[in-house]
Amino acid sequence: MSEYLLDYREAIRTGEIIAGQELTGMLEGLVFDMDCGEYIYDTRDAELRIRFIERFCKHTKSPYFGKPFILETWEKALI
Repeated sequence: MSEYLLDYREAIRTGEIIAGQELTGMLEGLVFDMDCGEYIYDTRDAELRIRFIERFCKHTKSPYFGKPFILETWEKALI
């Protein structure tokens, strides 16, 4: 299971991130589907993309010019 998705859901539950009912419901449904065993949840492609973005993609404008993109939890959960 994706640690990013679970981290994002937990941040919403604790109030660290504010999210609407629709997003919260979708996350709960997705986590339920992943836990039920009926589906295969493979994160290998997503992990590859996240590593690529954080390792090779750089900012092109000041003040972060040349610094790597460090994705936030919600961005990793989305990928």
